[in-house]
Amino acid sequence: MLVMLAACASNGSTLAAVTPATTTAPPTTGSAPPTTGTPPTGSPASTTAAPAPATTGPTGAPTSTAAPSAPPSATSSATSGGLEVTLTATPSRVAPGAVVQFSLSAREAQARGALGYQISYGDGTSDQIAVPLVCLGGAGSVRAQAWPLTHRYAGAGVFRVSATVTATCTSDHATAVVSLTVT
Repeated sequence: MLVMLAACASNGSTLAAVTPATTTAPPTTGSAPPTTGTPPTGSPASTTAAPAPATTGPTGAPTSTAAPSAPPSATSSATSGGLEVTLTATPSRVAPGAVVQFSLSAREAQARGALGYQISYGDGTSDQIAVPLVCLGGAGSVRAQAWPLTHRYAGAGVFRVSATVTATCTSDHATAVVSLTVT
């Protein structure tokens, strides 16, 4: 918008005819809301929000809030040939019915096919992704894949979660194992 105003001004037209009454910045994800207002003559519009006021305690002294600590997690890695597998469970200690988030990732150095997984949650349930049995010719290339998974445990106990990743068209398969506690 500012470039257009400069172009209009060099054309000889008056700025008052093209200056909007208010300016609004487009919303951006993860930032402060846009500000509105009329910029002073000759100044660009401001899209920066004012800093948040400092938090003070009952005595008027500034207070500091510690960042919340991350929930405990359990992580395991395994390798086979050119295949590297990592499994993370967060949190590693939960109440029955709570959601556990699993992050399963794999990287194959010389993939000539797809990557697939099978995970056993340790409570009699499992999940898997089907992989096509199509192989590419040649030496292959690096292939990486990540799968975000969630699971709820109905009852208390210590559960051994194992995830096996296979790389089709190779003999590479690796299993990562983590344990978590439901209390």
